[in-house]
Amino acid sequence: MLDATLKLFNPWWKGEYTPPGIIRGKYLKELERMLRIQKIAILYGLRRVGKTFIMKQFISRLIPEYGPDRIYYASIDHPQVRGLSIIDLLGEFRKLNRVGRGEKQVLFLDEVHHREGFEWELKALHDTEEKLLIVIAGSSSLVVRHKSSALTGRYMKMEIRPLDFREYLEFIGKEYDSFEPDLMEGLMEDYLVSGGMPQYVLTREPQVLLNIVEDVIYKDIVKEYGVRDVNKLNELFYLLMDRVGRPLSYSRIGRLIGVGKDAAARYIDLFRRTYLLELCEKHGTPNERIYSPRKVYCPDNGIRVVMTGTRGIGSLAENLVFNILKEQGKEEGERGVVRYHHKDRSEVDFISRNMAVEVKYRNSVGREDCKNLLGFRKRGIKKRIIVTRKETEVPGGLESIPLWKLAGEGLQV
Repeated sequence: MLDATLKLFNPWWKGEYTPPGIIRGKYLKELERMLRIQKIAILYGLRRVGKTFIMKQFISRLIPEYGPDRIYYASIDHPQVRGLSIIDLLGEFRKLNRVGRGEKQVLFLDEVHHREGFEWELKALHDTEEKLLIVIAGSSSLVVRHKSSALTGRYMKMEIRPLDFREYLEFIGKEYDSFEPDLMEGLMEDYLVSGGMPQYVLTREPQVLLNIVEDVIYKDIVKEYGVRDVNKLNELFYLLMDRVGRPLSYSRIGRLIGVGKDAAARYIDLFRRTYLLELCEKHGTPNERIYSPRKVYCPDNGIRVVMTGTRGIGSLAENLVFNILKEQGKEEGERGVVRYHHKDRSEVDFISRNMAVEVKYRNSVGREDCKNLLGFRKRGIKKRIIVTRKETEVPGGLESIPLWKLAGEGLQV
């Protein structure tokens, strides 16, 4: 029975293999780089964001080098696999395919967050199996919030995020073209509303996104963290999606759902840990960052729209800009952190790296629209940028970029 299950997991053993889904090349390239540096790679992120497809697309790339019989895939939560240790599972793969320890092999483990203590098993394999590479994936923060130091210095990790604008265009059969600004603007407005969860982009079925939220709440938060009041979690998530881009008061949010300030803060942190939302700190001293209210953003506009409606295209644009800046800066440590600025009634949407960024999703902007950015002066800030709908002129000293170009090409630091 186990042999039959393992064969079903690994269809490339039978012959020619066509990987599922639309190829997400940037992740495959990064995964290849990671495995040149470390023997263990971890893929993590929101449920149904495409981690399994990326693993199988990467398997297809490895077959010419490793051979199909030395590439093994299993989903750890499958009933036939659940009772096996990872070490014993590897032994079963080797026995089935008649492969020795001295041969190059790659082990792919999906849904690994269901396995308690997986870190120690992977450490043992890392330290004793010279020829073995391991790729693991999981939806919960348990994958990267290790309960031990077992894997310290032994792995690299990569967050899989919803489709970016260029990936979205590929999924719908279009190409990014900076010489077609009107077309790109129209496609951007579609993307602002749909977001980038792959299955939803292909099907446009809202239940896909509602199911993701439900699964995270029930399977990750309730089951893994022991939160019992599901109704309050659902109510809280709706309220948070309705407040995207606004400072959070834990006390006020708690009163609205009938819990204390500390409980509200804990629930919000659980949504953050399971990738359903992002928090943005205030720019300033450590004390200001700790004690000032945070703003909430959603990692995917589609989820927000399905939960609360569009509520204005400008708010969706701000949410997207936050995610773009966060993604661009994630490899720069503290320098890459995205924060907001608020002081003396003057507010700038985002401070990121050496840039101050204001989102004004309009066809044109005047001096009054730019007054906060024009008056903003901080050491280390070299660029002050307005994100607009169309190419437009802005007051002196500022730069502008239409959102479709920002999403397609990024910002040059």
